[in-house]
Amino acid sequence: MDTALITLSIIIPIYNVENYLLDCFDSLTPLLENPKVQIILVNDGSTDKSSDLSLDFANKHVNVFYLTKLNGGLSEARNVGMEYAVGEYIFFLDSDDRIDGKNLVSALSFAKENELDWVQCGYVYDYGDYLLAHKHIGSLSLMNRDQVMDCLVRDGIIKNFAWGKLYRSNIVQKVEFPKGKYFEDSYWQYQIIHQSNRFGFFPDRVTYYRSRNNSISGNFSSRNLDLIHGLMFRLDFIEKNYPQLASTAAFKLWDTATKFELIAQEIEELRDIYSSASLEIRNKYYDLIKRGIQEQKGLNRFTNEAKFCHHKLRHKIGELLLKIYDRIFLAKFEIIRLRK
Repeated sequence: MDTALITLSIIIPIYNVENYLLDCFDSLTPLLENPKVQIILVNDGSTDKSSDLSLDFANKHVNVFYLTKLNGGLSEARNVGMEYAVGEYIFFLDSDDRIDGKNLVSALSFAKENELDWVQCGYVYDYGDYLLAHKHIGSLSLMNRDQVMDCLVRDGIIKNFAWGKLYRSNIVQKVEFPKGKYFEDSYWQYQIIHQSNRFGFFPDRVTYYRSRNNSISGNFSSRNLDLIHGLMFRLDFIEKNYPQLASTAAFKLWDTATKFELIAQEIEELRDIYSSASLEIRNKYYDLIKRGIQEQKGLNRFTNEAKFCHHKLRHKIGELLLKIYDRIFLAKFEIIRLRK
């Protein structure tokens, strides 16, 4: 394979996903004969049949490369993959997810035609029996750094996750994922945005993200603290570099911490841990959080002011009204039923 021709490197970390791996590989079919695409499989010490399935897949296709290493976690596997990536752009794909290969090629063309450093591609959540998709995901567009960072901090259509985006490789290869952290994307994504100059949004569905109860994001434990810490690092960075977004970033941090605190009330060994984390954040960023709440509108402001001031009855009333309002007027997602 002539590496000088490669435009796109797809990095797929693999760890004990034998039940989903063939679906992931099948979705790559439109790319398997493309000499401009490099597919890198990083086996992170799997102990099931993932190793055999990956090696067999790599042996059948000239542009699929198989790497194996001792188990070190998702961050380390992605970092290893980046060392071997030679494409102009890098795309991260989780090994239990699927892609629309044709749409990914179209997204790559969009990136190259506009000399973009970073492209958010459309995505859907796959729950097995149905897909959950944004109703109004937006249109093909170019964006500037402030717009992208604003959307990231406000938790809009642009999310913290590393998957589902095209990145210029000479940018992301300079920033390693933090080793030993869960929710590692929350420490990483804002740094990549900050170092990029040209941005785009490609609305067509590229990634089908599989939601699993036994995935890192599907189980609640003390490791969810890593997300809180990641958002704290992000807030400190935002304060220094994007001060106009500091209050919003502080509110999002506090909102995440209080939601985790509520979940932890049902788990005896986690109650004190998350209560302390939530209190620490409230005290440390009190003024910023309060300002972030005041910048909201309508029921959102009413509900969060009540939560911030510990007005339990007002808070419950506000949350109930928000649920009713969302169901009637502001449902952001559509459910797509799948045939059995």
